[in-house]
Amino acid sequence: MKIICSAGTDVGKERNNNEDALLIDEAVGLYVVCDGMGGHQYGEIAAANATEFIRDGVRAAAGEIARFAAGELSTKDVRALLKGALESTNTKLREMVAGDPSLDGMGTTAVVLLISGHHAFLGHVGDSRLYLFRDDVVHPITEDHSIGAEVQKKTSLPREYRSALTRALGVHDSVEPDVVSFDLFPGDSVLLCSDGLYSYFTPRKLRDVFVEHGASNTEAVLRGLINGALERGGRDNITGVLLHVEDDPTKKEYVIARRKLEIIQQLSLFRYLTFTELLHLMNLAHAERFAQGTAIFTEGQEGESLFIILKGEVLIKKGENELSRLSDGAHFGEMALLEKGPRSATVTTQRDTVCLVIDRVDFYDLLRDLPNLAVKVLWSFVKVLSTRLRETTDELSMARELLRQRVAPAAGENPQAGGADPNLAPPPLPNTPTFMNMPAITPADLPKDPTT
Repeated sequence: MKIICSAGTDVGKERNNNEDALLIDEAVGLYVVCDGMGGHQYGEIAAANATEFIRDGVRAAAGEIARFAAGELSTKDVRALLKGALESTNTKLREMVAGDPSLDGMGTTAVVLLISGHHAFLGHVGDSRLYLFRDDVVHPITEDHSIGAEVQKKTSLPREYRSALTRALGVHDSVEPDVVSFDLFPGDSVLLCSDGLYSYFTPRKLRDVFVEHGASNTEAVLRGLINGALERGGRDNITGVLLHVEDDPTKKEYVIARRKLEIIQQLSLFRYLTFTELLHLMNLAHAERFAQGTAIFTEGQEGESLFIILKGEVLIKKGENELSRLSDGAHFGEMALLEKGPRSATVTTQRDTVCLVIDRVDFYDLLRDLPNLAVKVLWSFVKVLSTRLRETTDELSMARELLRQRVAPAAGENPQAGGADPNLAPPPLPNTPTFMNMPAITPADLPKDPTT
């Protein structure tokens, strides 16, 4: 994979000094933008030192990152390493303040991208941002740690308070970075930037600059963004690091990664999540392979995972009755995400099968961390269960009527027994619908604001 990278910073029109800092270390695949704060030159000190501390932390973990590239560690392990580097940076900045009390109040934001193979690892604290330009759409991947971001969906807030940070490096003795990983695809562009740049652009306007200059021309795109910020006011320091990915899109790792994302996006449970929420969800999923004839789980076994078929086929049986056969793109076992209970059926592979697996414990952790995602997913569950309940009620009512007609004697028939004809067996009940194949939910089914 080839990375084309450009970086730039400008003091802006109203500031006398530049409190932004950037760092690129292509040897370890590290890209950083920090935006310092604290008055005087303390913001410069915080940002400049933070970039170096972050690089030190990542370099110290170079051995573990190499093990990840060799397949010995998971993406979860690397996310933990990046989170640790940011937490260590916070500690070192606090130690600087302890050694020089005049620095008290200094701090900095940080947005960090670490690339290993086609995997990207993002860590951030504060309101510097990362955007992903993919398939002609700009996706904001980070969520600002600011008062404005926290309350924007609930109430209005005076402008002077909107940018006040709820998290930053060096301000408190502990910090909680947001860390997420995602796959990079050929044609992707990634922008790391300070608020002095993005505050002048909506995602659509960012997209227009990418299209105007050509995403692969990173120098022209970045210059267009910085100039655009200056033309629109340039009230703050302006900094950006822009990367573009080039490679053969038909390589196996890209095809598999795209397939995983597409399948997750198409599931009715997750159809209304934002792109960033989907990335967080993807971080929970791990792939498991099952040989032909393997019982993935059996009826009565305690359930704890949702399974999504990437490739293969499974047979679902309750007792001796076949309920369904599922193949690529289908899912089963989703009720285990909501409750700890016995499986209602047995699922056996009919050929070698690869599944994405999401465990309930990890899923609950995500719901606690991202309440908006939780509301959307749980609302989808409610809609699905409601639809299935109506269908089941209708089919049982139909079956009851058929049974009554078969076993109830017609007028004048079987006068000796005066009851049901013993030669008439009840008809088989239709297969009770399961939650293995869930119906699609249309946008019209959802409230205008699914987070309320």
